[in-house]
This record gives sequence, structure tokens and C-alpha cells, in this order.
Amino acid sequence: MNTIVIQVSWARVFFFFKQKTAYEIGVRLVGSEMCIRDRPGSFRADGAFGQFGVVLPDKDLFVILTTGTYQTQDELDGIFEEIVPTLTDSAQETSAAADVLKERTGQLTIKAGALSEKIHHIAIIGSDYERSRHFYVDLLGFTVIRENHRKDKADCKIDLKCGEQEIELFIKPDAPKRPSYPEAQGLRHLAFFVESVENTVVRLNSLGIVTEPIRTDEFTGKPMTFFADPDGLPLEIHE
Repeated sequence: MNTIVIQVSWARVFFFFKQKTAYEIGVRLVGSEMCIRDRPGSFRADGAFGQFGVVLPDKDLFVILTTGTYQTQDELDGIFEEIVPTLTDSAQETSAAADVLKERTGQLTIKAGALSEKIHHIAIIGSDYERSRHFYVDLLGFTVIRENHRKDKADCKIDLKCGEQEIELFIKPDAPKRPSYPEAQGLRHLAFFVESVENTVVRLNSLGIVTEPIRTDEFTGKPMTFFADPDGLPLEIHE
């Protein structure tokens, strides 16, 4: 009879494979049972043709006989006399392993990821429909995705495409002026990435848009500058 032993992290599993005789193959038996036998702390399951399995929870041990036998007691004696005495109680192993695991994982923490990986849209409020739409669409070149005039709120909402993000341009004639100078709390300014600040400044100036002198970002070392929309909202271009 051949024996294959498979060791896994949480249990020991033994498989026994036995060659049947012609007589054994010819016998037709059916039925199965699950019971507790005369060995303390063990459970045994019997199937047709004499196959059986033995479970010893304290040892984390499963023994499975996959083919029929008429010498069940011999196999059982072999399990309890030859295999079981070589094993330690699972409670001892579990306790030692648990101590090691506790020591290794005691200081571990799980850091939550960022709330989001990108900005969906940025909302801007303008006071004059013609001026704001002309500035963002005709001069800056943003494409209109949708435009809705809301009578119930007495405003207009223009959604503009900005790469994978959107700019929501609200036109509210009665909105209070933005306290940009001196700067107020909240959103400070909106910055656009450009391939060349210098070339973009030339383009903006040719359209009549005044820009501040180009300067270098003290942290990134990249060129940048500012200009403003018709309502004084600071806008930045940055490489």
C-alpha cells in the first residue's frame, strides 16, 4: 500500500491508495455513515466498498482511504499506532504560531487610499453670461458639453470640457463679488497645465488677456503665471 503525505499550514492530510483485487471490485456495496468510534477525540466516516476517513481535531489531522478494504481495523491500527504518536497537539502548535503572528502583526496598520483619483469638475460663478461665455469658450477654447438655463434658480449652467474633467460655469448676475484681494478662505485659484507657459502667455496676450510676469515655482522649479477671468477669479497656467 502506498502512502502520500500532504502538509498544509492548518492541517495534516494523509491519503492512502490501495490496489483492489478482482473480488473486491466485483462486490457491490452501497451506503455510508458518520460516527464516533472507540478512539477518544476521533471521528470516522465510512463509505461504500470500505472507504473511510478519520478526523482527529486535536491533531489537525485528516486520514482518507480512497479505495475499498476488508481490513479496516489494520488500517485504523496503523493510523493510531504509527502516525498519531508522531504528531503534537494542534493546540500547542496553534498557540505558538498565534504568539508569533501576534508579534509580527501587532504594529501593522492599514492606510486607507485617497478618496478619489481625479477631479470630476470644478464650479465657477460668473456674473455676466456674454462676458463669461466669451472668455472661457471663445478665448480660452473650452468646448461646451451642455448648457442649461434654469428659470427656477434664475441662473445659467454651462458645462465645459477640460480634458477628462469638466468646468461648471454658473452665471448668476446677483452673486456677491469674490473677495480675491485680499485672499479669502476656501478655493484659492484654478490652475491649468500647459506644455509651454511662455507660448501660452503670448497667445493670451494676443487675445487681450493681461497676464502677470512669468515666474518659477519655488517647489517644482517649473514656470508659471497668473491671469484673471472677467469676475476677477485668479487663473494659473503651470508646466
